Amino acid sequence: MIAPKAMSASKLFNHIDLDKSGTIDSRELQLLVQNRVRNSWEMYALNTAALASISVACVHGAIGMGLHPLVAALSGVTMSSGGILRDVFCGRDLTVASQSYAFATGAGSTVYVLTRELALRGYPISAIFRILLSMGTTISLRYWEYVRGEPLLAPMHERKSFKMVDEDQKKSLEI
Repeated sequence: MIAPKAMSASKLFNHIDLDKSGTIDSRELQLLVQNRVRNSWEMYALNTAALASISVACVHGAIGMGLHPLVAALSGVTMSSGGILRDVFCGRDLTVASQSYAFATGAGSTVYVLTRELALRGYPISAIFRILLSMGTTISLRYWEYVRGEPLLAPMHERKSFKMVDEDQKKSLEI
């Protein structure tokens, strides 16, 4: 975690100096920068935008392959496993049901499939409107979760973490 702004310079230095050597080495600086990037609102926003666009692309691809609409909607959920693989390869903690990848993409994918089915039945819903509504659903759910500061699936949030970093690194990132 980034140290609070009210922290004095000496306390901030001691917070960054993990091995208490009196100097900040490249590893300590690297951990500080990695933590800032991983936990930034900018990364969350980029991740959300990518999630929204990829969920539409997955559903559209599944429909184009002739899959049933229910299966097409589920393809948006299964693609969220890419985010889990990214976390594994990047050495991040894996937390079961702590992020809204699957829920948000599932909702966005379902909105796209439902509006497409309505369009096929004669309702005047343009493709661009379907895409924007689907992406808006995904983005809105992720934004709501970010603003609330807790997962959308709060009853499932009593989570078990699978640690990908050692305990010394974790302690150094906590205040």
